Amino acid sequence: MESLEQTGEKFNLDTYLSARQLCKSVVRKIATLVEPGISETIGQQFIKEEFAKVGVSKFWHPSKFRIGPETMKSFREIPNETIRLGKGDVFFLDVGPIIDDHEADYGETFISATMGSSNEELKKLSEASIKIWNETASRWKNEKLSGVALFNFADQLAKSYEYQLNPLMAGHRLGDFPHALFSKEKLFSLDFVPRENLWVLEIHLVDTKLQRGAFFEDVLL
Repeated sequence: MESLEQTGEKFNLDTYLSARQLCKSVVRKIATLVEPGISETIGQQFIKEEFAKVGVSKFWHPSKFRIGPETMKSFREIPNETIRLGKGDVFFLDVGPIIDDHEADYGETFISATMGSSNEELKKLSEASIKIWNETASRWKNEKLSGVALFNFADQLAKSYEYQLNPLMAGHRLGDFPHALFSKEKLFSLDFVPRENLWVLEIHLVDTKLQRGAFFEDVLL
């Protein structure tokens, strides 16, 4: 357990947390630029351009920009480049920039602009990813659950919302780059209580009826 939660000599908590905040703000800025009709390729370009504006050009994992039905896909699945974002449809970003030699990782789901009323089912799905993340993180903090127990809790919670939790998007270590020197373990496979500030919790929900997904991830603080 101790070996999995080591950090490098250059790890600085303040720098690490600042990297997290910058990452979140850039993701939300990118979301404001997204318009119906764009492809994943254009979304990827937005990611590169906006992070470049704050001096970031390196990422510790490939950025993901999922749109419409592509939001059901796991991290490693290949995107369909022919898909275009529809009005009022969901999209999410998952980025892992390296900022001041520290890793950030943040993901959030958004709904594209629409002239009419928003799709309430998609809004509910998007909001559920955040609610389930918050409830799972709260359970970790208050009851000191292991990674395995966190998955079981989040899985049952997702079912109560009538969604499926994707076990392949399972959370992981984070830290000063590269964290993989110490651990490549998935959060949901841990048989111990994960330490604060080092582990990312990922919630990827899938609605098979809507054929859409929603994703939210952040560090357990």
